[in-house]
Amino acid sequence: MTKRNLLLGCWGALLSATSAVAEDGDVASWKVGSGYAFSEGRFGGTDKTTFSSIPLTVEWSTSRWSLLASSSYLRRRGPTGVVIVPDGGALAPAEPVAVIDSRRGFGDSYLFATRYYLLDQHRAGINLHLHGIYKLATGSRDKGLSTGKNDLFAGFELTRFFGAVEVGAGFTYGRPGKVDEFGLQNHWSTRWRTRWSVDDRFAIDLGYHAGQRYAAGSEPPRDATLGLEWQVAPKWLKVYAYAIKGYGGGSADSAGGVSLIRSF
Repeated sequence: MTKRNLLLGCWGALLSATSAVAEDGDVASWKVGSGYAFSEGRFGGTDKTTFSSIPLTVEWSTSRWSLLASSSYLRRRGPTGVVIVPDGGALAPAEPVAVIDSRRGFGDSYLFATRYYLLDQHRAGINLHLHGIYKLATGSRDKGLSTGKNDLFAGFELTRFFGAVEVGAGFTYGRPGKVDEFGLQNHWSTRWRTRWSVDDRFAIDLGYHAGQRYAAGSEPPRDATLGLEWQVAPKWLKVYAYAIKGYGGGSADSAGGVSLIRSF
């Protein structure tokens, strides 16, 4: 199957799934988002690699379900052989590479599905979120924009509201497609986050992510996130900006981005 067919299939799967999980009497909404994101680091190698992207996301959600598809246009600049992996990380080849180049093209596509249990995500109380993520290898392996293999992830998150503050902790287990030269292996990761809704228009997010290494010989990912959300126009337009600081070779040294999200 060609990369273009995989990309079209990703978006078609989202549209098909919305009708499959829709429930009578539940109000659904659509969100479309785009913006700019970047990350840079050595990822266990000797030279710095920079990734920049223009993402596109489409989300369909109700009080019980969230279905999201995303793709991006990527630019990679750094040593040949460095390849991007999910969770914002990358892997450098075992042997140092002297050639520095710049490549660009479409990156991988992702399908996210989340099911909300107990209370819905807008009410006080303990909530359970079950999620699954399927990565379609629509990016080029030769350009370092993808591992060239499809990946599967599944996990859960527990959240609790304390007035205007939401606290969450989650666990995800990943099963990547095997790539011989990198020795990718199954791995788990955890996330802790706190969200403070300052008022009806502003919110602040703090998060921490840590997990197992992606491959034998690599370093485990560890990073902290600060996010700011601004509801520019009530009910239909918001801006989300974030910054990430990585610790160790398994994560980007630094990353960030901004997104505009339009609701329908």
